[in-house]
Amino acid sequence: MGSGDELDGWIARLRAIPDDDRSFTVDAAQAEREFGVDAGLARELVARGLPHAPDGPQGDGRFWPTDLHYVGLRLGCATIYQGVLNRWAGALTAFSAREATTVEIRCSAYAPRGTEVELLVAPGERMRASVGDRAAPLRFEATAHGALGMLDGALADALGALLDDLATYDFCWLRPPRDTDDSFVRRTRLANCLSTASLLVEEAPQLGVEARLAHGLLLAPPYSTPHNWAEVRGADGAWTPLDPLLLGLLARFAGLDAGSWPPSRSPGAVLLRLAEPGTPLLWAVEDGAALEATFLTKALETA
Repeated sequence: MGSGDELDGWIARLRAIPDDDRSFTVDAAQAEREFGVDAGLARELVARGLPHAPDGPQGDGRFWPTDLHYVGLRLGCATIYQGVLNRWAGALTAFSAREATTVEIRCSAYAPRGTEVELLVAPGERMRASVGDRAAPLRFEATAHGALGMLDGALADALGALLDDLATYDFCWLRPPRDTDDSFVRRTRLANCLSTASLLVEEAPQLGVEARLAHGLLLAPPYSTPHNWAEVRGADGAWTPLDPLLLGLLARFAGLDAGSWPPSRSPGAVLLRLAEPGTPLLWAVEDGAALEATFLTKALETA
Protein backbone atom coordinates (compact mmCIF):
# COMPACT_ATOMS: atom_id res chain seq x y z
CA MET A 1 0.00 0.00 0.00
CA GLY A 2 1.36 3.40 -0.89
CA SER A 3 1.72 6.14 1.68
CA GLY A 4 -0.74 9.01 1.85
CA ASP A 5 1.81 11.32 0.26
CA GLU A 6 2.34 8.85 -2.60
CA LEU A 7 -1.39 8.58 -3.22
CA ASP A 8 -1.73 12.35 -3.21
CA GLY A 9 1.15 12.67 -5.66
CA TRP A 10 -0.26 10.08 -8.07
CA ILE A 11 -3.71 11.66 -8.00
CA ALA A 12 -2.23 15.12 -8.54
CA ARG A 13 -0.47 13.80 -11.64
CA LEU A 14 -3.67 12.27 -12.94
CA ARG A 15 -5.55 15.54 -12.37
CA ALA A 16 -3.28 17.07 -15.04
CA ILE A 17 -5.40 15.13 -17.56
CA PRO A 18 -8.38 17.29 -18.57
CA ASP A 19 -11.69 16.14 -17.12
CA ASP A 20 -13.20 16.12 -20.60
CA ASP A 21 -10.95 13.14 -21.46
CA ARG A 22 -12.57 10.98 -18.81
CA SER A 23 -15.39 8.51 -19.36
CA PHE A 24 -16.57 7.06 -16.06
CA THR A 25 -17.45 3.54 -17.17
CA VAL A 26 -16.09 1.38 -14.32
CA ASP A 27 -18.44 0.58 -11.45
CA ALA A 28 -17.41 -0.64 -8.01
CA ALA A 29 -17.58 -4.33 -8.90
CA GLN A 30 -15.38 -3.92 -11.97
CA ALA A 31 -12.98 -1.67 -10.08
CA GLU A 32 -12.33 -4.47 -7.59
CA ARG A 33 -12.39 -7.33 -10.10
CA GLU A 34 -10.20 -5.79 -12.80
CA PHE A 35 -8.04 -3.26 -10.95
CA GLY A 36 -7.96 -4.59 -7.37
CA VAL A 37 -9.53 -1.39 -6.01
CA ASP A 38 -11.98 -2.51 -3.33
CA ALA A 39 -14.66 -0.34 -1.74
CA GLY A 40 -12.43 0.88 1.08
CA LEU A 41 -9.59 1.87 -1.23
CA ALA A 42 -12.05 3.51 -3.62
CA ARG A 43 -13.42 5.68 -0.80
CA GLU A 44 -9.91 6.71 0.20
CA LEU A 45 -8.97 7.58 -3.39
CA VAL A 46 -12.12 9.66 -3.81
CA ALA A 47 -11.47 11.44 -0.51
CA ARG A 48 -8.00 12.33 -1.78
CA GLY A 49 -9.39 13.77 -4.99
CA LEU A 50 -9.50 10.98 -7.56
CA PRO A 51 -12.00 12.02 -10.25
CA HIS A 52 -15.21 9.98 -10.22
CA ALA A 53 -18.88 10.13 -11.09
CA PRO A 54 -20.90 9.87 -7.86
CA ASP A 55 -24.11 8.66 -9.52
CA GLY A 56 -23.57 4.92 -9.85
CA PRO A 57 -26.67 2.69 -9.70
CA GLN A 58 -25.92 1.79 -6.07
CA GLY A 59 -24.63 5.22 -5.16
CA ASP A 60 -21.08 3.85 -5.12
CA GLY A 61 -19.65 5.94 -7.92
CA ARG A 62 -17.95 5.17 -11.21
CA PHE A 63 -14.35 5.62 -12.33
CA TRP A 64 -12.23 6.07 -15.45
CA PRO A 65 -10.18 2.97 -16.36
CA THR A 66 -7.01 5.01 -16.95
CA ASP A 67 -7.09 6.42 -13.41
CA LEU A 68 -7.60 3.01 -11.83
CA HIS A 69 -4.91 1.37 -13.96
CA TYR A 70 -2.38 4.07 -13.06
CA VAL A 71 -3.04 3.88 -9.31
CA GLY A 72 -3.61 0.12 -9.17
CA LEU A 73 -0.34 -0.68 -10.92
CA ARG A 74 1.62 1.52 -8.52
CA LEU A 75 -0.15 0.09 -5.48
CA GLY A 76 0.44 -3.47 -6.69
CA CYS A 77 -3.25 -4.37 -6.61
CA ALA A 78 -3.88 -4.39 -10.39
CA THR A 79 -2.75 -8.01 -10.58
CA ILE A 80 -4.25 -8.69 -14.01
CA TYR A 81 -2.13 -5.98 -15.60
CA GLN A 82 0.87 -6.88 -13.46
CA GLY A 83 0.63 -10.36 -14.94
CA VAL A 84 0.62 -8.93 -18.46
CA LEU A 85 3.80 -6.95 -17.78
CA ASN A 86 5.43 -10.05 -16.31
CA ARG A 87 4.63 -12.00 -19.48
CA TRP A 88 6.06 -9.23 -21.64
CA ALA A 89 9.27 -9.17 -19.64
CA GLY A 90 9.56 -12.96 -19.78
CA ALA A 91 9.02 -13.06 -23.54
CA LEU A 92 11.52 -10.25 -24.12
CA THR A 93 14.19 -12.02 -22.09
CA ALA A 94 13.57 -15.40 -23.73
CA PHE A 95 13.15 -14.27 -27.36
CA SER A 96 16.12 -11.90 -27.31
CA ALA A 97 18.45 -14.76 -26.35
CA ARG A 98 17.72 -16.49 -29.68
CA GLU A 99 18.54 -15.64 -33.25
CA ALA A 100 14.87 -15.98 -34.13
CA THR A 101 11.58 -17.24 -32.74
CA THR A 102 8.67 -18.36 -34.91
CA VAL A 103 5.24 -17.99 -33.40
CA GLU A 104 1.80 -19.15 -34.43
CA ILE A 105 -0.92 -16.54 -33.96
CA ARG A 106 -4.62 -17.40 -33.91
CA CYS A 107 -6.81 -14.34 -34.15
CA SER A 108 -10.31 -14.43 -32.65
CA ALA A 109 -12.35 -11.50 -33.91
CA TYR A 110 -15.00 -9.83 -31.76
CA ALA A 111 -17.66 -9.84 -34.46
CA PRO A 112 -20.88 -11.74 -35.20
CA ARG A 113 -20.55 -15.20 -36.72
CA GLY A 114 -20.39 -15.00 -40.49
CA THR A 115 -18.80 -11.53 -40.61
CA GLU A 116 -16.24 -11.30 -43.40
CA VAL A 117 -13.00 -9.90 -42.04
CA GLU A 118 -9.47 -9.13 -43.18
CA LEU A 119 -6.38 -9.38 -41.01
CA LEU A 120 -2.92 -7.92 -41.55
CA VAL A 121 -0.37 -10.73 -41.28
CA ALA A 122 2.62 -8.85 -42.74
CA PRO A 123 3.15 -5.35 -44.17
CA GLY A 124 0.88 -5.19 -47.22
CA GLU A 125 -0.22 -8.83 -46.81
CA ARG A 126 -3.78 -9.58 -45.73
CA MET A 127 -5.79 -12.68 -44.85
CA ARG A 128 -9.53 -12.89 -45.43
CA ALA A 129 -11.85 -15.19 -43.51
CA SER A 130 -15.37 -15.53 -42.20
CA VAL A 131 -15.75 -15.38 -38.43
CA GLY A 132 -16.63 -18.81 -37.15
CA ASP A 133 -15.82 -20.49 -40.47
CA ARG A 134 -13.54 -23.39 -39.57
CA ALA A 135 -12.52 -23.81 -43.18
CA ALA A 136 -10.81 -20.42 -43.11
CA PRO A 137 -9.29 -19.85 -39.68
CA LEU A 138 -7.55 -16.58 -38.89
CA ARG A 139 -4.19 -18.21 -38.23
CA PHE A 140 -0.71 -17.26 -39.37
CA GLU A 141 2.95 -17.63 -38.46
CA ALA A 142 5.53 -14.89 -37.94
CA THR A 143 9.20 -14.85 -37.09
CA ALA A 144 10.67 -12.41 -34.59
CA HIS A 145 14.42 -11.87 -34.81
CA GLY A 146 16.27 -11.68 -31.53
CA ALA A 147 19.79 -10.69 -30.60
CA LEU A 148 19.42 -7.22 -32.14
CA GLY A 149 21.54 -5.88 -29.32
CA MET A 150 22.46 -2.28 -28.72
CA LEU A 151 22.34 0.53 -31.23
CA ASP A 152 25.53 0.96 -33.21
CA GLY A 153 27.98 3.53 -31.91
CA ALA A 154 26.90 6.44 -34.10
CA LEU A 155 23.19 6.01 -33.36
CA ALA A 156 23.82 5.47 -29.67
CA ASP A 157 25.92 8.62 -29.48
CA ALA A 158 23.27 10.65 -31.30
CA LEU A 159 20.21 9.31 -29.47
CA GLY A 160 21.53 8.22 -26.08
CA ALA A 161 20.46 11.24 -24.03
CA LEU A 162 17.03 11.39 -25.71
CA LEU A 163 16.38 7.68 -25.13
CA ASP A 164 17.46 7.93 -21.51
CA ASP A 165 15.03 10.80 -20.99
CA LEU A 166 12.09 9.09 -22.73
CA ALA A 167 12.58 6.00 -20.56
CA THR A 168 11.82 8.08 -17.46
CA TYR A 169 8.40 9.31 -18.62
CA ASP A 170 5.54 8.19 -16.38
CA PHE A 171 3.54 5.43 -18.06
CA CYS A 172 -0.19 6.17 -18.24
CA TRP A 173 -3.04 4.77 -20.35
CA LEU A 174 -3.50 7.97 -22.36
CA ARG A 175 -6.22 7.79 -25.00
CA PRO A 176 -6.35 9.42 -28.46
CA PRO A 177 -5.83 12.22 -29.22
CA ARG A 178 -4.16 13.07 -25.90
CA ASP A 179 -1.47 10.41 -26.39
CA THR A 180 -0.06 12.27 -29.40
CA ASP A 181 -0.48 15.77 -27.92
CA ASP A 182 3.25 16.45 -27.71
CA SER A 183 2.89 19.63 -25.67
CA PHE A 184 0.78 17.84 -23.06
CA VAL A 185 3.13 14.84 -22.93
CA ARG A 186 6.22 17.03 -22.53
CA ARG A 187 4.59 19.21 -19.89
CA THR A 188 3.17 16.42 -17.73
CA ARG A 189 5.62 13.61 -18.64
CA LEU A 190 2.62 11.28 -18.69
CA ALA A 191 2.89 9.01 -21.71
CA ASN A 192 2.04 5.71 -23.33
CA CYS A 193 4.34 3.99 -25.82
CA LEU A 194 2.89 5.84 -28.81
CA SER A 195 3.48 9.13 -26.98
CA THR A 196 7.20 8.56 -26.52
CA ALA A 197 7.54 6.98 -29.96
CA SER A 198 6.04 10.14 -31.46
CA LEU A 199 8.49 12.31 -29.52
CA LEU A 200 11.39 10.14 -30.66
CA VAL A 201 10.31 10.34 -34.30
CA GLU A 202 9.90 14.11 -34.01
CA GLU A 203 13.25 14.77 -32.34
CA ALA A 204 15.51 12.16 -33.98
CA PRO A 205 15.88 14.08 -37.30
CA GLN A 206 17.17 17.09 -35.35
CA LEU A 207 19.94 14.76 -34.15
CA GLY A 208 20.71 13.54 -37.66
CA VAL A 209 18.80 10.25 -37.42
CA GLU A 210 15.95 9.12 -39.66
CA ALA A 211 13.04 7.65 -37.69
CA ARG A 212 9.55 6.31 -38.32
CA LEU A 213 6.56 5.04 -36.35
CA ALA A 214 5.56 1.38 -36.34
CA HIS A 215 2.39 -0.48 -35.37
CA GLY A 216 1.89 -4.19 -34.96
CA LEU A 217 2.03 -6.83 -32.26
CA LEU A 218 4.03 -7.23 -29.08
CA LEU A 219 4.61 -11.00 -29.16
CA ALA A 220 4.25 -12.56 -25.71
CA PRO A 221 2.63 -15.98 -25.34
CA PRO A 222 -0.09 -16.81 -24.59
CA TYR A 223 -1.57 -13.52 -25.88
CA SER A 224 0.06 -10.92 -28.10
CA THR A 225 -1.00 -7.28 -27.86
CA PRO A 226 -1.40 -4.49 -30.45
CA HIS A 227 1.41 -2.05 -29.85
CA ASN A 228 3.17 1.08 -31.20
CA TRP A 229 6.88 1.92 -31.20
CA ALA A 230 9.57 3.82 -33.10
CA GLU A 231 12.23 2.61 -35.52
CA VAL A 232 15.48 4.35 -36.47
CA ARG A 233 17.53 3.88 -39.62
CA GLY A 234 21.21 3.06 -39.41
CA ALA A 235 23.99 3.77 -41.88
CA ASP A 236 23.40 0.34 -43.45
CA GLY A 237 19.77 1.24 -44.19
CA ALA A 238 18.34 -1.24 -41.68
CA TRP A 239 15.56 -0.16 -39.34
CA THR A 240 16.01 -0.86 -35.61
CA PRO A 241 12.95 -0.90 -33.31
CA LEU A 242 13.21 1.18 -30.13
CA ASP A 243 10.82 1.56 -27.21
CA PRO A 244 12.52 3.21 -24.23
CA LEU A 245 9.27 3.68 -22.32
CA LEU A 246 8.44 -0.03 -22.58
CA LEU A 247 11.87 -0.96 -21.20
CA GLY A 248 11.52 1.56 -18.37
CA LEU A 249 8.03 0.27 -17.57
CA LEU A 250 9.17 -3.37 -17.42
CA ALA A 251 12.19 -2.48 -15.31
CA ARG A 252 9.99 -0.58 -12.86
CA PHE A 253 7.10 -3.02 -12.53
CA ALA A 254 8.15 -6.42 -13.93
CA GLY A 255 11.70 -6.94 -12.73
CA LEU A 256 13.42 -6.52 -16.10
CA ASP A 257 17.15 -6.03 -15.53
CA ALA A 258 17.70 -2.36 -16.35
CA GLY A 259 21.44 -2.91 -16.57
CA SER A 260 20.97 -5.48 -19.32
CA TRP A 261 18.19 -3.49 -20.96
CA PRO A 262 19.21 0.17 -21.19
CA PRO A 263 16.98 2.45 -23.31
CA SER A 264 19.39 2.13 -26.25
CA ARG A 265 18.82 -1.64 -26.54
CA SER A 266 16.26 -2.79 -29.09
CA PRO A 267 13.26 -4.85 -27.90
CA GLY A 268 12.72 -5.95 -31.50
CA ALA A 269 12.77 -9.62 -30.54
CA VAL A 270 9.13 -9.28 -29.45
CA LEU A 271 7.94 -6.67 -31.97
CA LEU A 272 6.20 -7.62 -35.22
CA ARG A 273 5.78 -4.58 -37.49
CA LEU A 274 2.62 -4.70 -39.59
CA ALA A 275 1.65 -1.11 -40.47
CA GLU A 276 1.71 2.54 -39.53
CA PRO A 277 -0.02 3.64 -36.31
CA GLY A 278 -3.70 4.22 -36.82
CA THR A 279 -4.00 1.33 -39.29
CA PRO A 280 -6.43 -1.39 -38.13
CA LEU A 281 -4.89 -4.83 -37.78
CA LEU A 282 -8.32 -6.43 -38.26
CA TRP A 283 -11.37 -4.97 -39.94
CA ALA A 284 -14.79 -5.88 -41.34
CA VAL A 285 -14.78 -6.21 -45.12
CA GLU A 286 -18.30 -4.84 -45.55
CA ASP A 287 -17.77 -1.43 -43.98
CA GLY A 288 -14.04 -1.27 -43.21
CA ALA A 289 -14.69 -0.82 -39.47
CA ALA A 290 -11.79 -1.75 -37.19
CA LEU A 291 -12.51 -4.77 -34.98
CA GLU A 292 -11.19 -5.78 -31.59
CA ALA A 293 -9.55 -9.20 -31.39
CA THR A 294 -7.62 -11.64 -29.24
CA PHE A 295 -4.25 -12.78 -30.62
CA LEU A 296 -3.59 -16.19 -29.06
CA THR A 297 0.13 -16.86 -29.50
CA LYS A 298 2.33 -19.97 -29.24
CA ALA A 299 6.08 -20.27 -29.87
CA LEU A 300 6.65 -22.97 -32.50
CA GLU A 301 10.38 -23.11 -33.01
CA THR A 302 13.55 -21.27 -32.23
CA ALA A 303 16.90 -20.84 -33.88
